[in-house]
Amino acid sequence: KIGNITKKAAITVADNVKEGSEQLGEKLGQLKYENDKRKFCPIYKEDVFDSSFVLPSLIRIVEYDRRKENKACEGAIGFLTGKEVKILNIYREFLGLLDINFYPLVEESVYHVDPCFDKNYIKLDEYFVYLKKARVDELIEIAQNLGAKHVEIVLKVTRKSMNNHKRTANARSLVVNGEVTELKSNREVINIDVAAKIDFLGNEMPVKPKVRYFKNESDINSLIKMRLNSNENKLLSKTYSFQYGNSSGIDINYAQKIDESLTDANIKINHSILNESLSENNTILEYSISF
Repeated sequence: KIGNITKKAAITVADNVKEGSEQLGEKLGQLKYENDKRKFCPIYKEDVFDSSFVLPSLIRIVEYDRRKENKACEGAIGFLTGKEVKILNIYREFLGLLDINFYPLVEESVYHVDPCFDKNYIKLDEYFVYLKKARVDELIEIAQNLGAKHVEIVLKVTRKSMNNHKRTANARSLVVNGEVTELKSNREVINIDVAAKIDFLGNEMPVKPKVRYFKNESDINSLIKMRLNSNENKLLSKTYSFQYGNSSGIDINYAQKIDESLTDANIKINHSILNESLSENNTILEYSISF
């Protein structure tokens, strides 16, 4: 009897240990699943179809990623990376779910949304080249619609330089060896690019143009208003100058965050977005138009 009781007790203890181990294993498995879910940020088909879902500005096309093999990402169509600037990484076979266009072609790369057309995504390596052509084309179209006879678009890349000369001391002066020197900053033009130079027959029946990339540029809006509304003392010619980088859709602060998100995700592209943005910010666009 004592032997049977001892045997039954041992079996009971073993069963309890086994059951406890299984429960612990399930809890650890669930914990790992939840941690992987937070870590890998999978995106599912139902997320994309949700009415509250908004496509991020950056999309990366992915052929394969190790997350596909992870249980927490089972059934996912892609995943999110990046902190301040999110990147939607989507597997190529699910691109049809997004209903967007990729320029110049679909390949394993990173794309940024066109600032004026939310259905168009441009390869990040070619973004600034593409936007240059798009903006120049828009300015030419504006001139043509307004009935211009001549239009010229010039991009002037500038560089900040410091000049010094002797002067009475003030808040911006520097005293060196007893001499008072004033520091004065100037901008010198280091490169000139004639982006377009076109002649038209001209037209005294102007048509209001569609403005997208330059819709927030007061000079362009003023030009259109003067040309459309002026019956007397009409504008004959004028040269406008404005900051080229204002119409790119990527300012310096945002460009820095994009670079950081790409670095965090270990994504390499040919050019630093920050450097490209800085270059555009140091460029003046001159728009000369005559009627």
